[in-house]
Amino acid sequence: MFSEYSKLQKELSRETETFKTLLLEKQKLSEIGSGDRQLMQWKIKINAALGVKEQTLRKLVEKKKIYEEEIKKASNAKVVVTEIIYAGTIMTIEGAVHKITEDRKTIDKMIFRLDGKKEKVIML
Repeated sequence: MFSEYSKLQKELSRETETFKTLLLEKQKLSEIGSGDRQLMQWKIKINAALGVKEQTLRKLVEKKKIYEEEIKKASNAKVVVTEIIYAGTIMTIEGAVHKITEDRKTIDKMIFRLDGKKEKVIML
């Protein structure tokens, strides 16, 4: 999920730069004025491209909000073991990986979550 979020941010950045470039071209053409037919065609093409880029940016921003909500939900993630956790079990919480090296049996329950720096999984 984090790699998809990273790709989305890169795509959003590229689309934003393209949008800014198109806006600059639109401003340049409006300064020149409406002289000939070819200039008018350029204005129409740039306006159409701006409309498409604007829609694309809106969709990407919506997607980014969805990913951010999912990431926010995952920030409170924890693993609760109620009876036995076996050696070789691998837990991944927000990208931090923890491997259980020996079988453990619990009377109450074991809770695993990320430490404060979000670097490693700890048992509470």
